[in-house]
Amino acid sequence: MEVASEVDRYCSWPGQACGYKVGHSEINRQRELAQKTLGDRYDVRDFNDTVLRGGNVPLDVLVSNVAEYVRR
Repeated sequence: MEVASEVDRYCSWPGQACGYKVGHSEINRQRELAQKTLGDRYDVRDFNDTVLRGGNVPLDVLVSNVAEYVRR
């Protein structure tokens, strides 16, 4: 029955799945950028804190928050 509720959700709210995937892809892109830039100084906990402390923000704000994290 879990599958049926998921199918119903995607059918009635198709933009949610698309928005989720776009956000997921951008977070992964920003994580890779932070890892490459910071090298050994990269800490997944600090990265996650940066993303989560920003709250529900547009992707351009997320990118700015991560850029600030990388500059520190």
